Amino acid sequence: MTLHSRSLWKHVGAALLVGVAVLLLNMMGSEILGVYANGAVAGREPFSWLPRARTVGTTVVAYQLALSAITYLVAPAVIFGLGYRLGTREAGSASET
Repeated sequence: MTLHSRSLWKHVGAALLVGVAVLLLNMMGSEILGVYANGAVAGREPFSWLPRARTVGTTVVAYQLALSAITYLVAPAVIFGLGYRLGTREAGSASET
């Protein structure tokens, strides 16, 4: 295995890892928000250490907004950055040969 192919697999693996992490965060985040909302409405505080807004609905909306921002803004930017680094590295190695 050459150094070139190791670099390729490292970037592809990192992009896949970010993608899987975002999927898990999105699925688990929705479940956790559901548990929080149901517990708070029932009078229990399932995650009392989390910062809260004035109402349960406002708190859930704020956390859902943060999850959406990570899913649709941060993760694509990270994956794009990994692709850009891989592309510039590939272009640099292609021009050297």
